[in-house]
Amino acid sequence: RNAPLAPLLRDRVALRRELSRLGVPLPKCDPAASNCIMSRKAVRAAEHLGFPVVVKAGARECRAGVFLNLNTADEVRAAVERARPFSNNVSVEALVAGQSCKLLVVNHALLGAFDSGVKVPVADVHPSITDLACRLSRELGVGMLLLDVVTADFGRPLAETGGAVVDCDLAPQLDRLLADD
Repeated sequence: RNAPLAPLLRDRVALRRELSRLGVPLPKCDPAASNCIMSRKAVRAAEHLGFPVVVKAGARECRAGVFLNLNTADEVRAAVERARPFSNNVSVEALVAGQSCKLLVVNHALLGAFDSGVKVPVADVHPSITDLACRLSRELGVGMLLLDVVTADFGRPLAETGGAVVDCDLAPQLDRLLADD
């Protein structure tokens, strides 16, 4: 229904570009290494950023194309080889230190916050972080989104902790929020 959103649903590069345009704090990346489909380029980007890093396949449909906490050139090379079958675009980002919290926004209002499937009291999340999630919902024109934020302290603004938005799902599968039994 919302044609401009279609590329953001499938393409990590397009989503990152749009989130950057909207002023969202994102993990550091090497702008000179826009597509690291070749292992040598990915290793150079990782060395430029500093380890540890994350390698992501450009296709958003497959969560299997994301490789976290890579600490060596050999690990980066292996991750690129494993990501390549999922997409003809591979990116390298700095790993953001901290814990992950997913913010669920429905109809531009925060419905809840979750850490590993466990609901987190919204009062524990800094208002600037919850405001960011609601603002993105409005500016992207989506009825529902799931914002994945990593930071050392959810009670402080991302700018103070070096935290960042590591993913923004515009069509979330809500069953992923449920804790495994």
